[in-house]
Amino acid sequence: MDPAATPGEIFVPRKASGIRTRLVTDGTVTREMPIIGHLGPAYEVFAIQSGGHGEIYFCVPTDEPDPPVAFVCKQIPRQVLLDPVRRRAFLRECVLAVRMTALPGFVSSDILWVGGLPTLVTAAVLPDDDDVANLLDVVNGPQLPVPVAGFLAWAVAESMSTALNVHPEFVHGDLKPENVLVQAGAPLITDFGLASTLRHGWGQDSLPGTPPYLAPEARRPDARLTLATDIYAFGIILRQLLDNCQAADSGPHTAALDLIAELALRCTADAPEQRPIGFAEIAQRLKRTFDESDPAVRRGYGAYQLLAILNITNSVVFPDYESLARIEEWDLLRELIESQPAKERLSSAWHMHGLALTRMGRDFEALKSFETALARARWETEKTGRPMIYGPDEDAIRNIRFDIAVLLVNMGRFREAEDLGRELVADAASDEAARRAKTIVAMALINSGRLDGGEQLLITAMAGEHDEGRLAEGFRALSVLRLQQGRPDAAIEAMQRAVQLTPGRASHHRNLGELLAQLGEPGLAVAAFDHAMQCGDLTQDVLAMRLACAIAADDRKPDSYRAEADRQFGAERVDDAWQAALDILANARELEPAEATALTATGAVGETLNYDELQVEIDDARFYTFDYYTDGDEPDLVADFTARHREMVTTITSAKMRGAPVVCTRCSGCGTEILTNRPVGTAFTCVRCETRSDVSPLLDEPHRELHDAIGQALDMTEEPADGQGRCLVVQPWEPGTDAQIERVHEAARRHGLDPVSPDHAAVVLAFVEGISVGRFTSHHQPIGAIYLCPQGSRHIPRMPPAPVEDYLVEVRKIFGGRVNSSSHQIDYTREDPGGHILADRLDLAAEQVHDDPDVTSRRTTLILLSQLRLNRGQPEIALHLADEAVRLDRTDENAWIAKGYAELVRGDVTAAKESLREAQRDNSASSGATALQATIEYLSGDEDAPFTLARAITLGAIFRPPGGESSAAPAQAAPHDLNRQSSTHPGAATLKKLNDGLYP
Repeated sequence: MDPAATPGEIFVPRKASGIRTRLVTDGTVTREMPIIGHLGPAYEVFAIQSGGHGEIYFCVPTDEPDPPVAFVCKQIPRQVLLDPVRRRAFLRECVLAVRMTALPGFVSSDILWVGGLPTLVTAAVLPDDDDVANLLDVVNGPQLPVPVAGFLAWAVAESMSTALNVHPEFVHGDLKPENVLVQAGAPLITDFGLASTLRHGWGQDSLPGTPPYLAPEARRPDARLTLATDIYAFGIILRQLLDNCQAADSGPHTAALDLIAELALRCTADAPEQRPIGFAEIAQRLKRTFDESDPAVRRGYGAYQLLAILNITNSVVFPDYESLARIEEWDLLRELIESQPAKERLSSAWHMHGLALTRMGRDFEALKSFETALARARWETEKTGRPMIYGPDEDAIRNIRFDIAVLLVNMGRFREAEDLGRELVADAASDEAARRAKTIVAMALINSGRLDGGEQLLITAMAGEHDEGRLAEGFRALSVLRLQQGRPDAAIEAMQRAVQLTPGRASHHRNLGELLAQLGEPGLAVAAFDHAMQCGDLTQDVLAMRLACAIAADDRKPDSYRAEADRQFGAERVDDAWQAALDILANARELEPAEATALTATGAVGETLNYDELQVEIDDARFYTFDYYTDGDEPDLVADFTARHREMVTTITSAKMRGAPVVCTRCSGCGTEILTNRPVGTAFTCVRCETRSDVSPLLDEPHRELHDAIGQALDMTEEPADGQGRCLVVQPWEPGTDAQIERVHEAARRHGLDPVSPDHAAVVLAFVEGISVGRFTSHHQPIGAIYLCPQGSRHIPRMPPAPVEDYLVEVRKIFGGRVNSSSHQIDYTREDPGGHILADRLDLAAEQVHDDPDVTSRRTTLILLSQLRLNRGQPEIALHLADEAVRLDRTDENAWIAKGYAELVRGDVTAAKESLREAQRDNSASSGATALQATIEYLSGDEDAPFTLARAITLGAIFRPPGGESSAAPAQAAPHDLNRQSSTHPGAATLKKLNDGLYP
């Protein structure tokens, strides 16, 4: 990753003083364009547009002479790379884009790896002399002759009809003028971010379309897009074309205008069944609206036919096998190749077939395919002079032999792999080919136990490697070597480096998880396996390892974790993987599987727990209430109760105490006195006599003294609640529907909470605080509500009050228990900056800060305002506020940290490093500065930094967007003490090492 790159991207802007221009072409138009930056070392960028998955870059190759052909690069941003919904949508778009390349009227596409991430590359269309680059320019431009409008509409309908014939149930999902490019007068459909087919519709994700083009039935957030919704969107396009037709031209073309108007009306009918049944019917009727020999239409019609021929020819000569391989769609790749008769397959198809089988774990079948590919390539060379399909610079036979050598290593045939690798080294025609071959030899030596020779050869091979994928494979081999050398920390660092180079590779996350589990770090392994699953590895064995590590990390009984696993992954998936997880645990603890289920654990949690006199119940929201049975006026009652309570708290690690005062009540049946934190007025059943009673606090003087003594002993003293409350943030695991969100808001109001928008300042802070301790794991928009304690009431300020918990219990039922949550205290009575900001008085706080006579208070306000503005995607304002805080006190490390994060989000790494040095000047062990340092080192690609999984997790916490997918900037974790991280945070142990300076 380039050290000057913006967080989440690899685009590096060029300084204004260094901008130059280049001639750029799309094949029909040549223009002079300013080069505004570069995308990795190989591509120069001349324009940027916002897209559904981040920025879209218009590029040309750096080294090609002018005028190079322009293309468009689209990547999934790194900060949402592990969001399963966003990732699935992007991969689906990639697959459909390359599959549609073969069809007439669709933009040609390919998939490459740029900066360690899969990148969708499509042909670019430059604005022509009339500034027309897409259909939006057409409908907003000069009025059209009726035949031209008819031709453009026909071409789009004809392309969609052809696509449906080849790919049944194809749905584009986002048909609109911006997504129809116009090259030489011919329309070309692009942008498959919402598209699906019967074969490529994986993931029950519901993604929004463009509102003006959405059919009525598709306007719900959970609606599924269909052919009927595409036809509706096409009808809106027909209307726009119709509105821009030449009025004076209507005489000779009245029939055509009437036909287009009638089709537009039918396509936009409210009821799907009243619309045309398909695009074939629409195209057939639109063909009557123009004559291809018409001078106004001839150029566009000819270009459409020519581009269709080119697409078909390219798809035959250069099939999309390699693109599918680059995004690891191995099952689909195998299916496509096997749909072709074996006798007709060229060497390239057999080669890709072998790669797909290798990645699917079918090694022996893969070896047969490779051997067939090798024989076929030699036969093609004999007949034609070179193997067919491969590019002119490719050594096909050598590539096949290289993949055979890799497979031999995987199969444990190390001597054969070494011999073949040495032959490839001897035959290498370039330094790059020699490095690849040396890596194979090194892998064979390392795996066969010859470490010294393997290490020297591997380091030599990696020294000059620039390809991220190959370099990552080298680090993976180095990790195996370091582990065999007895250097586990170095092994983790090497594997983490592989993950950093190729963060989208599920296999590397899985390898890292396996390594960490082997080295006794199950908590860190859980995070790695989660990343592997988020990157697409949904195999049963990964889930089994993840479950086993989660149980081991908390050292709890497997049965106690089962319900939690069912909620998180689904009972059906867990059923398939559960026994395998128990087997893994049994083998790890040298026990039989049957014994593994009987393991005792300190983290065991059930619905009801019994600690002798102390009874505990845990509800669906993971809040617990307790009842402590006493025998009257016991002299050591407070000491005995608090000792038992502390034992309970240390045992229960996955639930939170219900936020109600501890009171003394009495069973109405047997008269037993009970200390409880149940809300007053709620019912309970006495365990001694099974009588049903209500909690009614005993309020005479001895019991008042008992209440006060217990509150002090548990450090839960009450205080007045006027002007105080909680901001509760909930985040469903799946996107909520409008109906669900409205039910959540109704539940909030029913329990005395006020629903607030996701960008409310209190929601932002509560969400970021929850992220920093691992409470939020998805990227769906949070739902916020504020609870203000009733005037004159008293509550426990450090704990959520009972109405908040009751609201959360109801929310979990609305979403089937699949909800993350966090809460944050609010105090409207405070005069310090936190009170102003948490009350969402940002503008008021900003106005008053300069009038605050207290310099310390003013500086604290500026820092908090800076953090909030950065979290809201306003880095320029955040930097200005942090600069003001620094000017007030240049020794305040928190001000420098806020300034550093703002500079980092703006892409100024050099300035961020300077701010880091200032933050560490007086406190080199500052936890906030340590987090900033880890961020800078990661983004700078510093190879000397101790890259470990815990740092990767830390970065994940810092850079998750606080406002869901629409957030414009990465979230910055407010400075906090890493030692106070929740013990359930995946990287807590390593974070503590970071904070204590235990790393070199």
